[in-house]
Formats: sequence, structure tokens, C-alpha cells
Amino acid sequence: MNWLTFNKLNEIYSAGKTKLSEQFIKDDTISQLIGTEELYVDGRSVVLDERQAVSFRKYYEKCYLNQFSEYSNLLQKYDLLTDRNGRRKTQVRFEEHELKVLLGLDEQMVDGSILDLRDQIIEKEESIRGVSRMFFFNNEKYLDNKEDVIEAFKRILKIDKLANDKGQQWIYKLTAPKRNLIVLCENLDFLRRPTRPRKNNIELWYAGGANTPKLIYEVDLIDVPIFYSCDWDHDGLNIFLRVKELLPMIKLLTPICESIKLSDTPNHHSYWEELDEEKIGEIPNETLCEDHKRIVFKLIGDRAWLREEDSDLIEMLIREGAI
Repeated sequence: MNWLTFNKLNEIYSAGKTKLSEQFIKDDTISQLIGTEELYVDGRSVVLDERQAVSFRKYYEKCYLNQFSEYSNLLQKYDLLTDRNGRRKTQVRFEEHELKVLLGLDEQMVDGSILDLRDQIIEKEESIRGVSRMFFFNNEKYLDNKEDVIEAFKRILKIDKLANDKGQQWIYKLTAPKRNLIVLCENLDFLRRPTRPRKNNIELWYAGGANTPKLIYEVDLIDVPIFYSCDWDHDGLNIFLRVKELLPMIKLLTPICESIKLSDTPNHHSYWEELDEEKIGEIPNETLCEDHKRIVFKLIGDRAWLREEDSDLIEMLIREGAI
């Protein structure tokens, strides 16, 4: 469901009707409500059937009212519902999953947990594709042609400008002044939670997922043990193998979490491939130990994966004997 649909559904809840639009009635939820005759099309309006009003309002309050309020407050807070001349926008294009990301960023700005990363984004003149990869589903092209989302991102993080280049040659670091070890993370999640890593003198790095070649410039600067944390799926392990070639001293952390069926995460597109088991078996044990291989073989057999942020970073390092 997108913001326009959320807004029009709220109009029905508040006023009993909303202006008809093709996009609105094609939404799965709305078409279902029309199919069950809770809503009906009357000329150029979509109208609430008064005989169903009580059940509809209970359903709306249970399933949508809180979300609508959160999204509406966010968009109003950052003045995203009006144009530069102060006129109300007729088309505000946000999908719900985008709004959830933006809400999370707003919360992190309020509690201060993202301020270090924000400062680095400004200092390093990060590109649109760079922040797209970091914050929007690990997809560097996600923000292409999404002007409303880009503008919302900049307003929430108080960033004036993002570069439009496609390259990203920077490493983001959650620094620890007296670092005892480094963890290079495939995803940003651990860097957004700085308190425990810094308390344990752990420095966290994020190089941009698959954008690994720049790590070659870090080799001579590494003076403490370094570990790698990642999703355990086809892409995550292949990224680790490339990182291992650039940083031979790096060690892979063993995740501590339950596996997830690939079929249960349809938006996760890193699937095991036909020859993965054979290729994993041929990797030298000094790169991928036998225990790690057994985990991978089971994941392949179960058609499952392990999500990086589901593990406890500190507990993984304790079990590794690193802290």
C-alpha cells in the first residue's frame, strides 16, 4: 500500500467517502473491500456502505489507524506534503516500505544513534546510489527517479546535497579510540547501534556491501584482529571470499541466530545456485573452516539463509574468543 492509498482510506474512515481513482481501487486491500461490499463505487467517488460502517471502522482502527498517524505525522513534520510554494501536493509518492525506512531514520536522528554516520555522509560527499545501497534494501539503484524519497531522506538527516555519481570509494567507520579489534560488516545495522561496540573497544566498518576493491588501501593500516560479519546466503559468502583475497588476515564470524526460509522472504533475492555446494566444498579450510561449511551445506539443503543483524555481535565475538 502506498501513501496515496493510506490517505484516501483515511478519508473514507473520517468522511465516509473519497474521490475515485484507478490507482486506489486497483490496490489489493481496496479491491477486497469493494468485493465484500464494505465499499462501493458511486459515480466519481468510493463510498463506505453505512450498513458495514461499524465493522469497517473497527477493521481500520485495528489495522491502519496507527500506521496512518505515524506516516502522516512524519510527512507533516518534514513538510513533505506541500510544494515549494506552500501548496498541498496532489501526488506524494511513498510506498509503505519506504515510509518505514524514513520513520526509522527519524527515530535514529532523534536518539542520536545515526549522527556519526550522517556526518560522514556529508563529509565524504556521498552519492545518491551510495545512500540507496546503505539504507534502501541494499539496492544502489532503488532511489533512481524517486525524487520524493530522496528529498525526504535529505530533510530527515538534514543533508543539503547528495552527489549523483555512481561510484563510492569510501569506508564508513564507527571509530573506537582504543580499538582492540575491527569488524567489517556487510550491512549497516550494527553501525547504527554504537553503544555496545564502543564500550568493548570494537571499531565497525562498512564498505558498501559488494563494493570491496577499495579495501586494498586498508591492508597496511590494520594493526588489530579483523573479523567479517555478513548475511549467510549466496551473495554474502561470495562477498566474503572477495574480501578474504584483499584482506587475508580477516576471519569470518559464526552467526548465532535461527535460519530463515528463502520462501518466507520474497524480497530477499540472494538465492543459492546449482553449483554452490560443490564450490563451497572446494574452498580451502583456512578460508572457510569445516564448521562453517557444515552450516552452509545445511542452509543450501534447507533453502534457507541467515540474516546478519539477527545475531548478537558481541556474543559472536565472545564465542570467537576475540573479547
